[in-house]
Amino acid sequence: MQENFKKERTVPHMIAEEIAKEIKASIYKAGDKLPSRKELAWQHEVHENTIKKVFGILRKQKLIKNKPHFGMVVLPIPRGMIKIAVIMPKDYFGLDDFIEGVKEICDHRRASVDVFAYKDSGEQAELVRSLQDGTCDGAIIHSKISDEIARNICALDSDVLSIVLLGTPDQPQFSCWRVDGNYYRAAYTSTERLLECNHRNIGIVISKSNDSIAFLEGYNWAMMGYERRVRKSFVQYVDEEKKPGESTARFISESRYSAARAIIYSDPEYALPGMEAIKEHGMKIGRDISVICFGDFPGSEYYNPPISVVRYNHMDVGRQAGDLLFQRMMEPDTYSSKSSKAGVELVIRETSIKTVKEQICLSELQRQRWAERHRNGSAPSGIYF
Repeated sequence: MQENFKKERTVPHMIAEEIAKEIKASIYKAGDKLPSRKELAWQHEVHENTIKKVFGILRKQKLIKNKPHFGMVVLPIPRGMIKIAVIMPKDYFGLDDFIEGVKEICDHRRASVDVFAYKDSGEQAELVRSLQDGTCDGAIIHSKISDEIARNICALDSDVLSIVLLGTPDQPQFSCWRVDGNYYRAAYTSTERLLECNHRNIGIVISKSNDSIAFLEGYNWAMMGYERRVRKSFVQYVDEEKKPGESTARFISESRYSAARAIIYSDPEYALPGMEAIKEHGMKIGRDISVICFGDFPGSEYYNPPISVVRYNHMDVGRQAGDLLFQRMMEPDTYSSKSSKAGVELVIRETSIKTVKEQICLSELQRQRWAERHRNGSAPSGIYF
């Protein structure tokens, strides 16, 4: 990877590497002031904006810092390991496996990992602000963030350290390297499974987040691939619910031929109240209606009946996040976003088993009914099939 990076390095990288060698050779010692942006631009025959990027690279490498009203000052050469922060919600399912995957990548790079788990957005904001002290070289942060935290992350990523997000943020203007949740593939896989179970009326319950847009697209493409009509009433948003499970209730309260007989939930938070609503309507999950949920959760395999899920291999996702972060650290002046898609797998349980009987022709149905009447002694004479 290092060789590929060297082949693709830009002019700012080459100048930064040259100055870094001079610092390590003690041509510039700790506390010395570097030449100004204008002087270095003249020296290397480049624009001053190029030198601005050079300073950004050297700052991320912890070789220099900006001293207000003075200029760029050389720092003592760092002797310790690269330090990575992981900031994730405490209730994130699969957190231990995810951390294990990140640590595996960091061990190969001789980097240390500090894990910070938060209960709410307030704690998350405080942890993100703490990154401003510059003690960490990179950070992996969950993408469910407020607008204020998004602004802080943008400032940190462009000036202090490298950052990778886990998932897609809801802020459309927010550009950051990230591990994509692959909601499109999750929805496509779920829909395809239910179509293979001979379901025609398939509904989905989603939110109005950016991830759900990709989820809806995957559902639509799978339905069109099987030449199934997508009805507007089969897409329900939890944002419009007055009480949990209301979206599911709307699905199953339709008339017999227009009611959904299979439901895909984009989040376990929507699935559990939805399945309770199904039971309240006297329907049996797995027999009368099929269910698949995106995202595994504690107890999904012990639910009555066990729930089919599309889930991540969280250790693999951790490895992806770690790899992407180190790529980001090698390209600190790359402002365009880059993403890596997380792999998903379908775990089939009782809520999506093929239970629909094969359709039979009318003559076969007549034959069956006649045989039953004959056994009961009520079959009319002279009728043969």
